[in-house]
Amino acid sequence: MMKFKKGDCLGIDCGNNNFVGAIITRVYKGKDGMFYDLTLIEFYDESMPIITDFLEGRYFGTRYGSPEDVSFAVDVKMMATSYLDQYKGIELITSLSILAEIEITGYSYTSNIKELLDDYAEEIAIRLNKSNLAEDHPELGFNGTHLIDIKTILAY
Repeated sequence: MMKFKKGDCLGIDCGNNNFVGAIITRVYKGKDGMFYDLTLIEFYDESMPIITDFLEGRYFGTRYGSPEDVSFAVDVKMMATSYLDQYKGIELITSLSILAEIEITGYSYTSNIKELLDDYAEEIAIRLNKSNLAEDHPELGFNGTHLIDIKTILAY
């Protein structure tokens, strides 16, 4: 029995007195076992995330298309359910209703929380920069990795 489900919003203790936030965007059975797809949100702090960090936040995603027809996809970190379910530093913050069909991209396997934190640290500055440029110049239609409004994947 898995501990979490699609749409669960997690606060994850990084083991360094800081927390990151992630949404489970998919749970599935692969040929090597059961996996969660985690999508990080723009959150790294000394305290656990709260509900509004998820409801009003931005997720690690990809923009593509033209300025007139922009599409979005979630970037995911695949992690074994057996590892995440036993990790003691996770708190379920809330559950959100995620669209039944969401575009997935930027797929990578992450075997532990340290790798998840390393990925966050490596990607956040690039995503912030690209997102700010896209907001300042929407006519240019910046494609690529961004921080995307969570409302684009909510089912309400």
